[in-house]
Amino acid sequence: MKNLFYRELTQELTDIEISGEAHHHFKNVIRGKVEEAVQIFNGQGLVAQGTVSSLSKKNMIISLEQIDLKEPYENVELILGIPKKEYLESIIRSAIQIGVSQVSLINTDFTPWKFKMYERLNKIMESALIQSENPYLPVIKEFNCLEDLFKVKKNQRIL
Repeated sequence: MKNLFYRELTQELTDIEISGEAHHHFKNVIRGKVEEAVQIFNGQGLVAQGTVSSLSKKNMIISLEQIDLKEPYENVELILGIPKKEYLESIIRSAIQIGVSQVSLINTDFTPWKFKMYERLNKIMESALIQSENPYLPVIKEFNCLEDLFKVKKNQRIL
């Protein structure tokens, strides 16, 4: 079964139309076909089972058969001083694969760049979610310093 990411997935949908990069990847990279079973994730816990009912040059239609809301894993948060971009991408990918629910990024004296959520990181997160079949994308929060994090996490145990 092939996996796809579709952010707009809701429990009320019966059919979805996918175009753009996700369509290209399905049709040309993983060579998906009409009547193939697919699993769709929205990153917020919804997982749908469906079948490709139409596949054209520009889009595809998926008939949804079942949509389930998955229970989140145990609430695990990763607290991290912001590393170089390529290391951050690798860490986020691994965090999604093991089910981390929140990533708190902290600016330190050694932070090499100013963090801003960027398109490439979103694509990496979606890809990691699809590959690991984790139904949830982590929440990413940024803090100016460790003390700001401690203020928010007051009375919580941090390891």
